[in-house]
Amino acid sequence: MDPSEGAPTKQQHEMLCGDNEAAGLSKAAKRNMKRKEKRKHQPQEDVDSVSDAFDNVSISQSGKSSNKTAETLSVSSPNDSSAEADEKAKKIKNLKKKLRQVEDLQQKMDSGEITEPTKDQLEKLLRVEALQDELQQLERDS
Repeated sequence: MDPSEGAPTKQQHEMLCGDNEAAGLSKAAKRNMKRKEKRKHQPQEDVDSVSDAFDNVSISQSGKSSNKTAETLSVSSPNDSSAEADEKAKKIKNLKKKLRQVEDLQQKMDSGEITEPTKDQLEKLLRVEALQDELQQLERDS
């Protein structure tokens, strides 16, 4: 027995009855129905945008493909040097924070607050010079 020959499914029933059935549905169910209808119409828009993008792609004889839209986007993209500057500023801030933590740890050890430092604390104390060198190098490059 074929299911399509039997009683109509709930979705088919809703389509046949139209808004009469929608009157008995909850708000959430109505909202879901609207979303479903919207999704039915959306794939056509996606196909159109992909086909437009495909029209902008060309292949040269050298075998490299060029995308006209990507070229225009790269020209209008923000300056990479500002991104690098932000990255350096973050790194400098992070290194200064680590150095402050090491200084605090050293003071606690000197005052006797920490009598037996853990392995991690000792490693942090040993990394002080490397952190200072890296900070100085970043500040010179900035």
